[in-house]
Amino acid sequence: MAYTPGSFNTKADYGFLSAMDLHKPQFDNELGKRFGNQYLSEFLMNIGYQKPVHGYEYFNFQENRIYPKLKATTGGANAGAVATFTLDASSQQAIDLGTSPFVGTVDRDITVARIGDIISIKPVSGTVNSSSMVLSRVQSVNVGAGTFTAIPLQAGDVTPAIGSATEIAIVGNAFGEGSAQPKSRSSKVTKYSNNLQIFKETFGIPGTARAVQTWTDFTNAETGEKGRFYHIKGEQDAYIRFLATRELSLLTNKKITNTTLADAEATNGEPLMTTEGLIPFIQSQGNTSSYSGLNGFDKNEMDNIVFTLDSQKGAKDNLFMCGIKLSVQIDDVLADSRQNGAITFGNYSFDSDAQVNYQFDKYKIGNYTFNKKTMDSLNDLQSLGAEGYGYPHEGMIIPMDNKIDGRNGESIQSLRIRYLADENGERQRESAVINMFAQTESGKDQVEVRYKDALGFEGIGGNRFVYIERA
Repeated sequence: MAYTPGSFNTKADYGFLSAMDLHKPQFDNELGKRFGNQYLSEFLMNIGYQKPVHGYEYFNFQENRIYPKLKATTGGANAGAVATFTLDASSQQAIDLGTSPFVGTVDRDITVARIGDIISIKPVSGTVNSSSMVLSRVQSVNVGAGTFTAIPLQAGDVTPAIGSATEIAIVGNAFGEGSAQPKSRSSKVTKYSNNLQIFKETFGIPGTARAVQTWTDFTNAETGEKGRFYHIKGEQDAYIRFLATRELSLLTNKKITNTTLADAEATNGEPLMTTEGLIPFIQSQGNTSSYSGLNGFDKNEMDNIVFTLDSQKGAKDNLFMCGIKLSVQIDDVLADSRQNGAITFGNYSFDSDAQVNYQFDKYKIGNYTFNKKTMDSLNDLQSLGAEGYGYPHEGMIIPMDNKIDGRNGESIQSLRIRYLADENGERQRESAVINMFAQTESGKDQVEVRYKDALGFEGIGGNRFVYIERA
């Protein structure tokens, strides 16, 4: 056995502990969150209006416009003479007589022009104003041919030749004494449908690792449990990912129309369904405003959005959810438009810090108010704000007024979340902790935390929404 000498005349100072590696580790118990809490604001889950559903698919019916207008061409006519108009296909209504509870495949095309209608015809060139409009009365209608004739009310008015189908407004009707009633007009409703989507997330950790302590304090995002165990950190991260997955899907998902995908999953015994999210809903059923990437979002774009909303019976109070780059552009536009002193940017006294606020939280144009918010989901570098993605330059205008259902008096918001519920109305949302060592035949030394939810987006009145994107 080798001889190990001791030390002689050696001072036991801090170097003694360093050499023996006996210092207590000086770890801060606060975890440095250099990316913030990485929690994507669940705007759609926090709108305050959610409704249960007891099946995978849900529907609502939305009223179409009940007042008609025409779209037609004509060869024109001389002053005061009868002109023949040919209706465009979009200016006719096809009524399917084979729908439930009836059978058959017979369709009837019902033209929207009626004898007695007063139509207002705009000129094809020159100034278009109230003085230049030609008012004519519909004299006859050929349903099968999709044509009608009309004659000006004023002897000197000339019906212009219209080569490309144009819109013609119906501004009234006129009938002679003792005349018969006009033909019936029908109106339609739009049937909206969407699906639930099943969301899942899993976090697994070796069973023995659950007891391994760390120097950093963690809090479970779902339960609020605190401790210095890494499994709490992992559960928290898994739960936040789960919430982010729901948020992004309810924003961006589209319905499956690819039968190859659908058939493959059905063959596996796992039929798949997805929900149409808010953004595709607006793009398919609402209004889209594209601004120049070169010139940016400007005051003209703001005005045009107001004109669009007004034509679509939009809400006077709107929420404008923006990507960060669009939000800053709007701030710059509003600031630049008021450089002559209408806005005071620096307003401070001698005993306070000087500060300038270039942010605008709200603006109003033409009696339409826009409450502007920056939406975290559109800017997240790990998802919609990834390199090369356009979402930071985009935004959506959402009506914030409520409508009243005339049947039951229920207040209806323009958008809501549908969730799966049982017959008692209990939401079918689950989370479970599975000890695979004790609860499975494999006896694998692993613990899993599992999350599952079934949700879907529902939009009402897409014509009152606007999606803004950079061209």
